[in-house]
Amino acid sequence: MLILLRRRVAELDDGTVVHLSTRDPVAPIDLPVWCDMTGHDYLGVVAADPPTYAVRVTSTPTPTDDRRPWHRIEPERDPGA
Repeated sequence: MLILLRRRVAELDDGTVVHLSTRDPVAPIDLPVWCDMTGHDYLGVVAADPPTYAVRVTSTPTPTDDRRPWHRIEPERDPGA
């Protein structure tokens, strides 16, 4: 679910609201945490059947790994700094 969402939000303009319908039982846990981690806004549940969640896209998200979107990509540190 997060891999697909990550790809989709990368194509959208700042402020766009995405509705994600999923029966994934961990979505109510994963989505708010992922949004907090990346800088997108979790707007909550907008429909019950099927469960549908809303996310507002930011144009400057914290980057995450392509295959593991729940892992941030940390900026490389200058070893001489």
